[in-house]
Amino acid sequence: MDYLLALDPATVTGYAIFRINGENAKLIEYGTCKLNDKKEKGIEKALNIKVLLSDIFARFNISIVAGEDVVFVRNFDSAVDLLKLQAVIELFCIGKGVKYAYKAFKPRSWRGRANGVGALLEVEKGNVSQTVWHGYMKNIVASDIDGNAADAIGIGMCYLYRELQIPFANIMLKDNK
Repeated sequence: MDYLLALDPATVTGYAIFRINGENAKLIEYGTCKLNDKKEKGIEKALNIKVLLSDIFARFNISIVAGEDVVFVRNFDSAVDLLKLQAVIELFCIGKGVKYAYKAFKPRSWRGRANGVGALLEVEKGNVSQTVWHGYMKNIVASDIDGNAADAIGIGMCYLYRELQIPFANIMLKDNK
């Protein structure tokens, strides 16, 4: 059985782990990891993400890691920190012989289709996709889900759908009890 690790790397990194079984997938774990204080330099964040990856890889047979493409932000220091995180993730994956599909997604593009729904809910234009997506995750997965974890779940769902052709209907996010 294969496992997909979806990451939304940042100071608070969101992660989601999906178990893949043929044309079906199931979300089995999600969460966040605060890498460090924002005042610390990117190298400390990079070292802490390696610890997170080591823990996850020790518990699951991860075969694919998916993430967002490089994001260019207005703050140069933040952009450098993000690039360091992505470099450490890619090097870690290379060392494990695991595919890292970070170029598969432009930042937040997987949420872009939420704009029409946001207009119906009268959400502020700048927060439309984020508000709708996080609201959906709170309803479907857990009412207390963190936005960073919700983003990682979205990245994973997008990878499963676009790259592995697993229909959204075959991606189980919550046990039906």
